[in-house]
Amino acid sequence: METTLATDVVSQTALYTAIWVEYGICTVVMILRAYSQFFLLRKFSADDVVMLGAYLCQGVASALCTTSAYWGLGSSITDLSYTEIVHVLKYAMISMPFGVFAPLLGRISFILFLLASVVTVHKLRRKLLWTLIGLQVVINIIPIILQFTQCDPVSALWNPLQLLSSCQGAVVVQRYGYFQGAFNALTDLILIMIGLAVIVSLKMRLSNKIVLASILSLSLLAMIAAILKTTQIRIMNTVNFSYALGLWTIWFLTEGTVVIVTASVPRLRAIIVLRRHAKSSYNNAYTPSDSNRPPPAYEDQDRSHKLRSVRMTDMETSLDDAPIFTHRVRSDNANASLEAVPLELESGISLGRNRAVEEASRL
Repeated sequence: METTLATDVVSQTALYTAIWVEYGICTVVMILRAYSQFFLLRKFSADDVVMLGAYLCQGVASALCTTSAYWGLGSSITDLSYTEIVHVLKYAMISMPFGVFAPLLGRISFILFLLASVVTVHKLRRKLLWTLIGLQVVINIIPIILQFTQCDPVSALWNPLQLLSSCQGAVVVQRYGYFQGAFNALTDLILIMIGLAVIVSLKMRLSNKIVLASILSLSLLAMIAAILKTTQIRIMNTVNFSYALGLWTIWFLTEGTVVIVTASVPRLRAIIVLRRHAKSSYNNAYTPSDSNRPPPAYEDQDRSHKLRSVRMTDMETSLDDAPIFTHRVRSDNANASLEAVPLELESGISLGRNRAVEEASRL
């Protein structure tokens, strides 16, 4: 066993703060995602279901790590009683599968999002993404199986008196952990490269490409977190394992948080797009002639009714410049009346401002 200083500690306050600030960030992002998907777009995709699973797993892992911290996770082993050591190890070990599933499901959710967007036209990318899903599931489930089968009985995992005599696969689990961490970091890098390739191929303004590329590059944080978590494995088999587990806990929860947040960012763009362009698109549609302007009573119509008329595709909400909607003026017999008729949004790049004005003028 390697040795560490007995004075190395991770304070209970630091653990509580790290755990729940990170989960709070996940909660805010998930609320915004739900608002974007359910209230604005009125749809529920497969990647939303998977991301919800990631969020729940992150919550369970956070709760279990909090319980472990309550019993002394991160403290010097010399300050803990035998009972406290058992509880620290027990809840930390049980939290690990949930901590693995959270970033796993987060990455799968992002891959499903990519599969539902423009990458579907490229068969090679599609096959690569499905292969990544399969490898992610297999490679991340294997260490969970190894962890709970290395000891006989399983309870020896958190019993210091039985740990050495009953657990024979600790070295194998540790070495596989290096491989698992490296593969997850590689997956993040591959997803970034595929996303950037898609963005470069899109026909949109350079400023929009830069913004999307910047958002996608946030996945680099997930890769960094995966690497830092992996480096902590080397100090797991130390005399002061409580301190080592405390550091490892922070990084494996950070990895899950970063994956959930960065994979959800593309789904949040509908909030910005609708709020930024709903009003401007409506006003621009009537700028050519005052004679086509609707009466004030219609302008004061409830905004929620206008938003319900919008139906947007994945491309329009996540990659396009803005959704455009306008209204046609229609007359019935001699009595001309104004009737709001949503202009169907095209799939692909949405209508530009000039196109919307011309369409409104012609109609």
